[in-house]
Amino acid sequence: ASQLVQAARVLAADYGFREALASHDRDTIVSALANHGSRIEANLMMLVALDEGVTAVHPDSAQGVEPALRSLIDAARTAGSGSGLVIVGGTLYQLVVVPVLAPLPVAWVVTGFVVDDAFVHDLKRVSGLDLSFLRRAGGEWNLSASSLDATLQPGLLSSFIEGAGALPETISLQGKDYASRPMRSDAGEQQISIVRQLSLERALEPWLKLYDS
Repeated sequence: ASQLVQAARVLAADYGFREALASHDRDTIVSALANHGSRIEANLMMLVALDEGVTAVHPDSAQGVEPALRSLIDAARTAGSGSGLVIVGGTLYQLVVVPVLAPLPVAWVVTGFVVDDAFVHDLKRVSGLDLSFLRRAGGEWNLSASSLDATLQPGLLSSFIEGAGALPETISLQGKDYASRPMRSDAGEQQISIVRQLSLERALEPWLKLYDS
């Protein structure tokens, strides 16, 4: 999130971008969003007016400002930036919001990455944990992305649903025990949960080697 904030601020501070904004040159604004998004490999770039209307978006498939995004804009008003998980157009994103200053805020730049399997595997490489992102849609929980093996994911989802969003400290998935910690990340009416897991076999491996020696 910190890296996303810095990347979004580079665009928000760009002189050419602010000139295009001042002259209401929508084509140039969209082009700047597309070019900057491509450089940082973002999946969603938006420019939101102070009245929270969407001025420009890339790609153009996401047109609305979700209620949960408004909470990130509110955070940016008070803290200079906002970040969080938001469902936009049915897709789960990690989003950040920063102001375009001239010198007071004149608009908001929104940058986002899709929470997909590549995203969670990147997090797994950093943290050493398996991570699963679940969201509730139409009254039912489903998996948006998970670093678990595909054969283990149905078991995790079933345990999560049976526990009404809670999990025992250790759950067994196809005979393998995992220490599990769910964490809610709700925003407005959206319900999102992140489950962090560690294979006990992997965690105990160094100690078992000591015992064997």
